[in-house]
Formats: sequence, C-alpha cells, structure tokens
Amino acid sequence: MNRLGDVGIGVRWLLSIVVVALGGLPADRAAAQTPRTDAPVTCRQQAIGGARYRVCEIAPAAVARLQLTARYAGGRPVRTIARVDSLVRARGERLLFATNAGLYERADSATGLLVADGRTYSRLNRGAGPANPCAVANFYCPPNGVFFVAGGRAGVLSTADFAARRAPAGAPTIASQSGPMLVRNGALARAFPANSQSRKVRNGVGVRGDGTVVFAIADDPVTFHHFATAFRDAFAYRDALFLDGAISQFYAGPGTRLPPPSREFAAVFIVTETARRR
Repeated sequence: MNRLGDVGIGVRWLLSIVVVALGGLPADRAAAQTPRTDAPVTCRQQAIGGARYRVCEIAPAAVARLQLTARYAGGRPVRTIARVDSLVRARGERLLFATNAGLYERADSATGLLVADGRTYSRLNRGAGPANPCAVANFYCPPNGVFFVAGGRAGVLSTADFAARRAPAGAPTIASQSGPMLVRNGALARAFPANSQSRKVRNGVGVRGDGTVVFAIADDPVTFHHFATAFRDAFAYRDALFLDGAISQFYAGPGTRLPPPSREFAAVFIVTETARRR
C-alpha cells in the first residue's frame, strides 16, 4: 500500500473519532450524504447542456407511494408545498419529495383532469384552446397529456390516448393533465424550436420503459427544446409531460431546503415516510 493510502486511512480514522465524539452526524445530514438503499425516492443534482437540474426518481416498486394532494380539512386548497409539509408532519410523517402538479387557472381549480386525495376534482379537458395555443397557452399546445398512476403503475399518455383507455385498464388513483407532452414513444413530442428565446425554469415528469417515474426541474432557465431533449436523452424517458414553468418549486427531501410559501398550486405531488424518532 502506498503512503498516500496510509495517510488517507489515518485521516478517515481520525475523522471517525471526531464524529463519534460529537455524537454523530445529524440524521438529515447523514441521510443526505449517504443515500439509503431502501429509500422509495432517490434524488440528485445534474448538469445538462450548461443548465442545473434537480432530479428525483421513484422505482417501480415504490410508485404506489406517490401521492397527489389538493385539499385538506374543510375542502380548503393546500396551495403551497410549505402547507403540505405542515400537514404531513401533523400526521407523524415527513416529506421525502414534493413538486407542483400540472397547469391551473386558480389554486382551487385545475385546468384539466385532476385526480387527487382519492377523488376527481376536475375532468379531462379535450378542448382545442385559443388560436396558436403554443404561443399563448401551454396547456393546449398539442399534444397535451396526462400523467397518472393506475393499478400501481405509472404512465404518460396524450389526452386523446388517455380518453381512449379501456375500463379494464383501471381508474387512475392520481392524475394530472398538462401540456405539452415533451417526449412521446421515445421521441420529442413535437418540433420544439431550438432557437426559441423563451427561457424559463420548468418542471416535468416522465416514465421510463421499466416503469420508473422521474420528476425533474431545471433550476436555470431553459427553452422547451432544451428541456424536452434533456428528458429524452439524459433521463431516458419513453414518455414525458411538462408540468409548469416559472413558478414551479421542487423539494428533494431531508437535508435540502424546503421551498418558501411564495407560490401557490392547485395540487402537489408528494412521497412521505413515517417520521423517525430521535
């Protein structure tokens, strides 16, 4: 063994003594430094084409733990991720992941299909929208689509394909309609202009061929072309859906910063676990 290796071992041994003497790392910090192998959500930071992304993956076996919440006591809108965090903690759990769902016009009303909290709040919207929708209304930019979970499996389908689903396929337990789709059957869902000047923070969700669900947010402003290409190439999505733009927020679990209650949403995707006692 070389001397550098000997020095490294000595440093690690000394650090272990210091950590034990100080009572160990705080639980959240330790969890952030050493990802749990049994965690239902794994999150990371990733640079793609000069833009910073935060990415959280949910394995197929854990998809049933993904929740979509829109209302709480008395039918009041949850509105913020901070409010959702408070509600989760009140029932003895903690957030492992959170991000806003699809597009809406008011925080108490989604523009399209919203299935959350075990009920359908709004139905599938098959409208064509205004003239030239891609320039003025992302929701109607074709093809728009639906992210959903049914029978413990996740999917992203165009609005037309979702409407054509057969009843035996199962009613969705959660669903959020938005637009446009980013990736469809492994290809860009539409010809997003590569030279677009519209650069914004954007978040989206996709499903890989093996059923893995991947949520991502571009923390740096990006075009739709950049965003969709990242979903297709870097994240290896088979199908992916844009969720929202500049107002989007993302929480990547214990050890990271909870978003401030400055943005309101019609619904919030979350994964939770029972809080650990200290």
